Amino acid sequence: MTTMAAVVMALALAAPEGGRAGALAGCSAVPLTDLGWRYECPSGRGARVEDHAAGPSDAYVDGFEGGLAGAFPSGVTRSTAARKLGGGEVPVRAGAARGGAGGYLVAVLRRKEGRRLVACTTADAQRDPCDATLATLAAGPWRGPPAAGAARGQALALELAGRAVALPRGCTGVAASPGEAAVRCEGPTVAGWAPVPTEAAGPQLLQQLEARFKALDRPGLDYRRDDLPCLLDGARATCARVVVMDQGRRWVALWTVATVRGLPHAAYCLAPAGKPPASRELQPPCTIPFDLPPGVGAVPPLPPPKPGARSAPQAAH
Repeated sequence: MTTMAAVVMALALAAPEGGRAGALAGCSAVPLTDLGWRYECPSGRGARVEDHAAGPSDAYVDGFEGGLAGAFPSGVTRSTAARKLGGGEVPVRAGAARGGAGGYLVAVLRRKEGRRLVACTTADAQRDPCDATLATLAAGPWRGPPAAGAARGQALALELAGRAVALPRGCTGVAASPGEAAVRCEGPTVAGWAPVPTEAAGPQLLQQLEARFKALDRPGLDYRRDDLPCLLDGARATCARVVVMDQGRRWVALWTVATVRGLPHAAYCLAPAGKPPASRELQPPCTIPFDLPPGVGAVPPLPPPKPGARSAPQAAH
């Protein structure tokens, strides 16, 4: 598989604003349902543009940026600065990889039709390609065709161990390779899965994923970690679970490795917990890869968070 860490931490990249023609020439443009395009470039640069008639919310953008940041193992130094994009000044979020080259840019522009999210990532120390990319994407027509010079790519079908996956309304999905996919919904809600060589890779992989969750901590959150029986697309498994309390709201994260129809798979998700009695049920997009056996609740009782508690995940992409 293309490392599950990449699946976990990033739902692909985004698109630029119009300024310099050809900023995405030679790149492949893969459709994101009807929202926009994901670009993959030979240089390792990636980009994404999403046009939301309603949204994206601040939580969605926070989760999106968290996914981009998590793709850099050494971490990133974040900053925000006003830049001219799409005919006006907008705050642009930037992340510079620590101890190495590369980084990302993310911005949200207001259009009469709604709000546009544009993003770019690069493994190169020079950020100029991302500046031009962001400018190209910001200038494009609302839900228009791919940027000039980009080749329209064929989106891979979303499948889990051979089963076609239908997306919940308002969610976008990207298949990075056959059988491997990541889904993002409103807010910091995500799910993903990928085939792995054997189930023996499970313990090490789960440790890596848990470390990624903890690396995305921020003040004011409290979380509980345990295990519970679960079903990965119908196959019995044991899921690692994190329940997060954030300003009175609860979120549930699950991840596991199990064999589905003869193929070992790793999978994860992060979604809000429903209000009782629905809190016993998984919420989208966790419902795509996961289910729970009868009598098993998605959310256990959670005591009030401790003052100043830390070390809770913000999102996993």
